Amino acid sequence: MLVHDAYFWFVHSCMHYFKRAYRLLHQLHHSTSGDITVFSTAHGEILDVTVSITPFYLLVLLLLYLEGNWNPFHIILATFAVNNVNMMGHSGFRLPAFVYVPASLGVLLIPLAQRPIHHYIHHLDPRFNRSLYFTWCDRLAGTYRGTHPKCTSPNEP
Repeated sequence: MLVHDAYFWFVHSCMHYFKRAYRLLHQLHHSTSGDITVFSTAHGEILDVTVSITPFYLLVLLLLYLEGNWNPFHIILATFAVNNVNMMGHSGFRLPAFVYVPASLGVLLIPLAQRPIHHYIHHLDPRFNRSLYFTWCDRLAGTYRGTHPKCTSPNEP
């Protein structure tokens, strides 16, 4: 997840930096103006998802194939965690720990994990919080933001 997070942060930042790429690939994903739901996870151009996710997973599959000794159950667990973290990141809410800890298989307990509120802030202000799972890339690049004026209540964005 750390490598995928760095890859995603780089590609996602490029989409936001290069305006033509943003308009062609990523603008539709942000057309909700901060009004996000779990369905926003996949709301966007197919090429956006293809560029952001597919190359990394093709590399993982290639490495697993070359290794020859892997457990499909581990792939299922990783996919479960990744998909749930992505959906919770688009929920638009500060979810309680009893929801996000088991659903992420504990990933969101890791220090510097990106909580749902962080990605909500990204949809409010796309200059910030471009990572997928953790905040370390954003912190290193100066694109991290932990609060936003529209995030006032602990139960609502």
